[in-house]
Amino acid sequence: MSGAVRVCPMAHGQQYCRNHAFVSSILSRPPVQWLWGVFLASICLLPGGRAHPPDEYLLRNFYAESPHTNNWAVIASTSKYWFNYRHSANALSVYHSVKRLGLPDERILLLLSDDMACNARNIYPAQIFNSPNGRINLYGSHVEVDYRGTDVTVENFLRLMTGRHDPNVPMSKRLLSNAGSNILFYLTGHGGDEFLKFSDVEEINSQDLADAFEQMHQKRRYREIFFIADTCEAATLQNAFYSPNIIAIGSSRKGENSYSLVLDSHIGVHVIDRFTYFLLDFLERLNQTSNAKLQDLFRSFNPQQVMSVPTHRADLYPHPLSRVRVMDFFSEQIPLYFTPPVQPFFDLPAAAPGPPDPSPGSTEATLYEARRLKQHTLPPGPLAVQLPAPLQLHWPLALGALSILFSAVVFSWFCVDRPPPPPPSPEEVEAMKREQQKQVDELVAEFKRKAKERRKNYDSDLDLSGDSSDEDISE
Repeated sequence: MSGAVRVCPMAHGQQYCRNHAFVSSILSRPPVQWLWGVFLASICLLPGGRAHPPDEYLLRNFYAESPHTNNWAVIASTSKYWFNYRHSANALSVYHSVKRLGLPDERILLLLSDDMACNARNIYPAQIFNSPNGRINLYGSHVEVDYRGTDVTVENFLRLMTGRHDPNVPMSKRLLSNAGSNILFYLTGHGGDEFLKFSDVEEINSQDLADAFEQMHQKRRYREIFFIADTCEAATLQNAFYSPNIIAIGSSRKGENSYSLVLDSHIGVHVIDRFTYFLLDFLERLNQTSNAKLQDLFRSFNPQQVMSVPTHRADLYPHPLSRVRVMDFFSEQIPLYFTPPVQPFFDLPAAAPGPPDPSPGSTEATLYEARRLKQHTLPPGPLAVQLPAPLQLHWPLALGALSILFSAVVFSWFCVDRPPPPPPSPEEVEAMKREQQKQVDELVAEFKRKAKERRKNYDSDLDLSGDSSDEDISE
């Protein structure tokens, strides 16, 4: 019996014995196997290398914020007929403003529902003006109209937004934006409560625009959107928007009209709307390096001058308007590239005195442009400052390599070959055997005692008095 039961010294059961044997077999492995195990475990624990399910990984990367790389503008006048002359002038005025601020024609899509320049009632053929004074022609050979006349429809506008074009549509008539694009939408025409008319024959409503913006978001066709509408009850077009990173402003609230400003007695019609006039007045004071914010633009509208209350919506936008530059939407995005500082191998002679420092305003604008550049570096903090530039570019790999090296050194120190312990003496072997036999005897005696108690309880339940046996249970 004693030879059949193996009890570990200082053990309290066979389960501990099995665990002790397993741990002993692991610790007895050679150091080379330990190093391989540490290497594989360190790869699994690389910073930033935590495994995600495939769908989660795709979603995390799909919706990650992209750097601002380019700007686009979609400018549309949706009205026909001669008395809506001012709507074409509105759109052309905004078109010239964004071009002056640096946005090229390749990234401006201009839609004019009617050709006012060639209308028979125009006493200035092939010309459009937005003011009776100065007479600056807005419609010349340098204007590129992408959609005109019957091409300006709700269907074509939604296709332009979502990118669902017929294969025959040329690339110059497509919004080829991407996840790094800031897009300016400017719409002018006749509208009402949550709708905008196209050519007086069809309408687009707020839900149509909201769903188109959501398709653009799902297809990563924009980074941020600035939506401007100059119509009656223009602010109601924003009501159904639900996609992220959209700022919207309308020239009037629900129940309010948007009014024209200047009547040209020679042409016989009004040539510009009030809201667009004050928008242009603000933009004309800016240039590409201006640091004006959207909050400044919104505060520049005086309801008494506009004769309506311009209303904006920014709950879908994650940043405060006091930190968003107007030029982030109205100008070309100029990429800036920085090279790491180089330490010279010898002292260079002192440079000759140069021009005086720029003014504080220009310095602030230059620094702001530098801050706007997003690079793949560590987040701000002491770690990003202390690490050299190469490690900032590949910090997960660098930290993972350091963790592998540290783990290998520590575990190899614990797993070095040591001389085996000396064999036990005969007296120790005899003492171990006596201890094991004592434990076996105690286990057998405990088993017999519990068996007798169970037998007595069973007999008493059956009411079999006198049948109980006190005979010992044989081994």
